[in-house]
Amino acid sequence: MLKALMPVAVFVVGCAFGTEKYNGGTLVNMLIVSLGVAIASFGELNFVVIGVVLQMCSICTESTRLVLVQILLQRRGLKLNPITTLYYIAPCCFGFLLLPFAMLEAPKIMNDPSVVFSPAVFISNAAAAFALNMAVFLLIGKTSALTMNIAGVVKDWMLIGLSVLMYASPVTPLNLGGYFIAFLAVCLYNYRKLQSMKKAPPVASKDELQSASDPELRPLNTSK
Repeated sequence: MLKALMPVAVFVVGCAFGTEKYNGGTLVNMLIVSLGVAIASFGELNFVVIGVVLQMCSICTESTRLVLVQILLQRRGLKLNPITTLYYIAPCCFGFLLLPFAMLEAPKIMNDPSVVFSPAVFISNAAAAFALNMAVFLLIGKTSALTMNIAGVVKDWMLIGLSVLMYASPVTPLNLGGYFIAFLAVCLYNYRKLQSMKKAPPVASKDELQSASDPELRPLNTSK
């Protein structure tokens, strides 16, 4: 449930890096999301302080990463597509994850006789991760990191529902009430975003701009 704080973190980091413009309405919208998450977290039955601290640190680093990806996709004149973006980012992720994997996870996996390597599960998991990264980079490139995280709150609702159905995870009415408030704030953000997109003037394509600036590309006869 703490993952719903990601839109707030992305908005703050985006304002700091210049990818988002400060707006009072958006700030209030993000604060409502924070309020809903705070209520949901207060009603958590298995509240662990160290877990919350680690999750908050993860939110800070993840929001910074997403904003930097947006800058890479949109603001440096590169206009990278999702495949090219993954080509640059994947080696960095591999390098940073290799050391903690070798020190923390690999010894446990090798010494656990119950672990069975399944190529089908491994390949399907890798394919799902690849598709996820493609979808994330494509969405960030077309919209923004903030929009992606706002849409991710709906995904969190689905995760909570599946965890209750499949693993019988305990959920209190206070959890649901707080998260419902956050969900309403997400709906409000999507509505305001849609209205602002309708009011925005259409952007001319590259070919239209080139034809307007080059006299040789203009039609000879414009009369009808």
